[in-house]
Amino acid sequence: MKKFRIFRLILISIIILFPLLSLTKGDGLISEIDNKYLTDYPDIKDGLFNFMHIFDNYLKDRLGGRERLLRLDGLIDDKLFKYLDHSLYEYGKEGHVFLKLERYDEDYEFLDSFSDYLLDIQNYCEERDTSFIYLLNPSKNTVYRRYLPDSYKYENKRLDYLRDALYEKGVNFVDNTDFLTKLSYQEQVMNLKYDAGHWNNLGAFYGVNNLLDRMKDYDSEIELNQLDDFEMIYTETENLMMSNIPIKDGIVNLVDKNNSFHFIDDELSEELEIDENYSSFLLCESDVDNDVDLMLFSGSYFNTFGYTLLARAVKNLELIHNYNNIINFDYYYNIFEPSFVVITSAEYATTENYFNIDLMEKKTLNPKLIESDYVKKSKEVKIIGIEEGKYLTKVRVELDDALFGYYKEDGRVYDLIPEGDIWTFTFKNGDISFEGGEFYIDTHDSEKLIIDLK
Repeated sequence: MKKFRIFRLILISIIILFPLLSLTKGDGLISEIDNKYLTDYPDIKDGLFNFMHIFDNYLKDRLGGRERLLRLDGLIDDKLFKYLDHSLYEYGKEGHVFLKLERYDEDYEFLDSFSDYLLDIQNYCEERDTSFIYLLNPSKNTVYRRYLPDSYKYENKRLDYLRDALYEKGVNFVDNTDFLTKLSYQEQVMNLKYDAGHWNNLGAFYGVNNLLDRMKDYDSEIELNQLDDFEMIYTETENLMMSNIPIKDGIVNLVDKNNSFHFIDDELSEELEIDENYSSFLLCESDVDNDVDLMLFSGSYFNTFGYTLLARAVKNLELIHNYNNIINFDYYYNIFEPSFVVITSAEYATTENYFNIDLMEKKTLNPKLIESDYVKKSKEVKIIGIEEGKYLTKVRVELDDALFGYYKEDGRVYDLIPEGDIWTFTFKNGDISFEGGEFYIDTHDSEKLIIDLK
């Protein structure tokens, strides 16, 4: 009897101590099961009350076996109660999973500024004989709103407001909302459960073709993708995206049978000025029979599979992560000088959380250079710095009383971009020799001057 009591005491001690002895250790860890940062060990210097509060959360987050218990709890909630307890997802009708449903902010001031800036970029492109389209992609909430929970009142007035603003201002845009919504009654354009935040491969195929069909209005040599060029491979996933919540969902993957494009060495990205939070960049080239050089500013709808459908349809593709990088649109245009520009965003990412409204409102793009308006003047532009990398060179110059500035050499015009008290422009190595070039300067006194490079 005594031995049994000792054994029972040891067993109970192990059960109590095991979760403490097997704490998950390390800083900045993320739980895969519920996609949250685990609380780090607190600092006593923050005060005893804060220490105890944070330490309590630390123990809850890091006890041994937490992931297994949460997984079991998720299975019970799913199978018995059809309830999805997760920070990112929740259930709709007939097994559909949606991103966490919340009320949309009716941020009309942002939408006005955003559509104004798109118009500025469109005008900039058209003045330089470059075609422009903005592509708006809908969320799953919009496309499959018929499967949203009855308890959720979905009134996405901001989407209608944005579309009306684009139309009234004359922005060239393609709206995939109605197109994909109608198609969703015949095809599964967004997955039932997996990756509730994006289109699937089929949705991308049809959505990109809808864009290409509009692009054909500007260049008739562009051809749409054909499903026959892809092999359909069906797989089954067992977890929600960015989570270990168990599910079963059939996924269709489209695999290009012809390897229709290839990547160009993108070490250039190491020298490219790009937002550290939105740093995706790709260069692609194909053998199609057109001369389209497409500069694409895109988000996550294109940064995985979607871009491949454009890369195989144009001669050259430069993919730049969207959002704050479009503030530096003229910087990228100087470098790549595309023949076509597409900016795309998903409706739920077209917000101030992704785009900096203050920087957009302050940004001024140069008007087109009209050389006949300028006169030569004996004046010197001081080059104060040349940073030459392996792929790119950045030039810094000082200009007195400048409103706009340009540098022209061998027929190519580069916009000068203000950075504080200096002006800069960046180009691919080999594009400029600094022989016979001229600066064109618009002053605050309405003078238009041509200044030889000395």
